[in-house]
Amino acid sequence: MLIFFRELTLSNISVLRLVIKPKLNIQPAIFAMPTDLKHNWEITLLSSFITLTPGTIVIHVYDDQQTHYIHTIAVDDIEDVVYPLQISFSKV
Repeated sequence: MLIFFRELTLSNISVLRLVIKPKLNIQPAIFAMPTDLKHNWEITLLSSFITLTPGTIVIHVYDDQQTHYIHTIAVDDIEDVVYPLQISFSKV
């Protein structure tokens, strides 16, 4: 738990530094992340984890419950963000 709170604090500080800079050098993005999640608890858990990450928030889960729309404060390459996140809790 201590490691989690330490990392959460450090990442919040980094987002704060981005926001208070007089000249923002960020590339915000909204992207769709496909998943193969089936159960509501899986979708809720993934959305919570994503939103817990400073600078990101799930803004919508598509009606088919297979696609999450995510806003991120800064991203260089969407491909680097989306593909490592494709998770299937059903297979675990």
